[in-house]
Amino acid sequence: FVPFIWLWRCIYHNCVEKCLRFTRRQANLFLNGAPPYSCSSDLTMVNFFVLCNIWMVFMDQARLAFFPPSADFPLAIVDFFVWVVLVIELFCEVFVRPEGYQIMLFSEKAYAPSTAQFITRFHLFGEIIALLTFVTESVCLFSRSECSDRLSFSLFNALYMEVLGPTRLDAFFGRAFIALVRLRVFGLVRHWKNMWIHNTFITMKPTGVKAMFGKQNHTLVMEAEEKDMGLTNAANIGTALMVINSHRALIILWAIIGCLPLFTVINVNGNANLISVNMV
Repeated sequence: FVPFIWLWRCIYHNCVEKCLRFTRRQANLFLNGAPPYSCSSDLTMVNFFVLCNIWMVFMDQARLAFFPPSADFPLAIVDFFVWVVLVIELFCEVFVRPEGYQIMLFSEKAYAPSTAQFITRFHLFGEIIALLTFVTESVCLFSRSECSDRLSFSLFNALYMEVLGPTRLDAFFGRAFIALVRLRVFGLVRHWKNMWIHNTFITMKPTGVKAMFGKQNHTLVMEAEEKDMGLTNAANIGTALMVINSHRALIILWAIIGCLPLFTVINVNGNANLISVNMV
């Protein structure tokens, strides 16, 4: 039995004990939240604004689909709070733009990463309309109407008119209001674009060529400066592509899901469902 005992000891010391030590070490790291099991979160004002934009984009549809009428009043309070936050954010975005910003848009700095992070008139126009359509969901807080009623300028009324009409004009107004509601995605796209520009270009550290090579080695300094200039031009080109393509994507998206349904009103009665009307 001596060979078997020797074999068992070899297996135990080489495999079992190593497995136990590895499991014990990983369990200790897991219980103490050490890497690779560490988990952390960072809530900034940008994250808060993004959450508010997500609420504005999806909450109205979720309220109509999943929440009972008794939840309309508390959700209207949250809607109004989110609307105030987004209005303040939009005002601050316009306020922080540098002097001569409109002139910079027609200069060589138009697509510099530091310039492209400011809000443009394209996004400003779309987000103002989006906020005007969103505030109508909180009108019931300042009127005698119930928040569960079908108010004149609300998504509930627009969906009702789109589906049931009964006239072609009613269906058109319902689809037109829904098309304006689709502009609420502008804020999310703007934050995503700014995040990409910031993480890709703004956080890039300068090489500090003079500190690396000194003033004596003039050739290396000139080559490094030319390389930095090439990186700057590449950053401007990348930012220009991102800005232009994001605008194109928004226009195409809004044309498909917002404007295209408007053409269905050429059908009889605006393609509305008249079953409820014919049953009367």
